[in-house]
Amino acid sequence: MLKNRLDKRIKLSNELVLRLAKIDELKGQWTGALDLNPKILHQLKKSVVITSSASSTRIEGAKMTDAEVERFLRGIRQRTPKNRDEEEIAGYADLLGRVFDNYETLKISENRILQFHKILLSFFHKRQRPSGAVQAKRQYRGNRKGRQSS
Repeated sequence: MLKNRLDKRIKLSNELVLRLAKIDELKGQWTGALDLNPKILHQLKKSVVITSSASSTRIEGAKMTDAEVERFLRGIRQRTPKNRDEEEIAGYADLLGRVFDNYETLKISENRILQFHKILLSFFHKRQRPSGAVQAKRQYRGNRKGRQSS
């Protein structure tokens, strides 16, 4: 019985073979889609940067819509951000664009994260710019005695 165990063959119905062939065909189409036209890839990147920048900064309280973000980013080279929302959007979009352009060579480290943070804050007006340094001491939210407040 043990001797013949490896000699067994799987019996596949015609229907199952056709389904497997369809899956293989779709896999080929998906692989081919990775070789997209550079213009299409540029448009996809632009769309992702706009949508992601708008969504991410809205989580932080920004009020700009995707359309407003798109208009703002289109003219970013001609003018500086006027308010905190625009500063956040500009920094986020700049960083996301850099990650898209260099993702294959980026190595994540503490210094890289600090560099990302610096890029995120690079559009903030100097007077308002958060420090961005690693805190040497743990911060507690609470009363003066260091106890957690509820």
